[in-house]
Amino acid sequence: MAQRRMPVTWRGSIWGSTGYAGSNRAAVLALAAAGEVDRVMALDRPTAAVPPAQAEVLRRLCAAKAADSACIINGTPPFRFDLREPARRRIGYFTFESLGLPPGWAGTCKFMNCIWVPSRFNLEQFAAAGISAGKLHLAPYGVDTRLFAPGAPPLPVAGRRAFNFLSVFEWQWRKGWDILLRAFLSEFRGDEDVSLTLKVSHDFHRVDPRPELQRLIQAHGRSKPDGHAPVLLLDRRLSDAEMPALFAAADAFVLPSRGEGWGRPYAEAMACGLPTIGPNWGGPLTFMTSANAYLIDIEDTRRVQRGQDLPLYTGLTLAEPNVESLRHLLREVVAHPEAAQARGAQARADMVRDWDLPQVVQQYLIPALRAAG
Repeated sequence: MAQRRMPVTWRGSIWGSTGYAGSNRAAVLALAAAGEVDRVMALDRPTAAVPPAQAEVLRRLCAAKAADSACIINGTPPFRFDLREPARRRIGYFTFESLGLPPGWAGTCKFMNCIWVPSRFNLEQFAAAGISAGKLHLAPYGVDTRLFAPGAPPLPVAGRRAFNFLSVFEWQWRKGWDILLRAFLSEFRGDEDVSLTLKVSHDFHRVDPRPELQRLIQAHGRSKPDGHAPVLLLDRRLSDAEMPALFAAADAFVLPSRGEGWGRPYAEAMACGLPTIGPNWGGPLTFMTSANAYLIDIEDTRRVQRGQDLPLYTGLTLAEPNVESLRHLLREVVAHPEAAQARGAQARADMVRDWDLPQVVQQYLIPALRAAG
């Protein structure tokens, strides 16, 4: 391997259970295995259950001393970029889910030598927001297809039925949980052997999802004399090692998100060979196609109103997946399981061939690192 031009420090959330922390952790470990990261500046404390061997690598990198003339990769949103650390090269590595960027983000990016983004959607939208196309590099997050693979022992999920849909998301309006519940509760009767498991986290809002969830379920229950299929809530933290078992407890994955910069849960579900239903919009289209997934029609795009989600999104544009399109796809997956399984197998093959982490590091991240130096 050719000698690196300069030592590399990775700065960002590493230990937590958020999407940023998980993506940073996976990228750091893959780059470290390739000999491309010398030091980590962790911005969080341990909250996720990281496997011991991985934790040892991360602790060693966190304990490493700063190297002179380092290249610093800021794996954070721009408001957390740090320009005080001495460095010859600065890389910003982040994603966003809307058309447009929050105020000030594009301006902050001018202090970076390069901006890495995980999806083609981000390449287009960040350039449209005023970030120089010459600074932008495609650096996908990828997926660990050895960890996320078919065949794991299923995680016990009380109440799941013969056909179990799974959705994994942070309890935010952006994730489209209201669209999912309207579609599922309207489509499936109580006497059908179908269930929906919601693996929910609430690290940002710290809001208990149960009251809102129960309100929607009761509203649909009153309108359906024959009842509706069960919705199961799982909101305890799962370790990285437990997640494949959760996917193994499902027959299909569904998430009608209004916006994703990459779409980590889709990639993990597809790597596990699950038929996967997601929006025909945004970052996931980097790896989701009509041949390896089920794509929900987009009704329209709309500006986010104050109070609908995190203040960060106010005034920006997200998509609105169509409820009837989602209902149709949910029914199609249940009614034609062999075709759905074939599409899931294609998804698995595509993720292994194109988006496995070590390959993504060699094909995208290391060339982007060379370009920065």
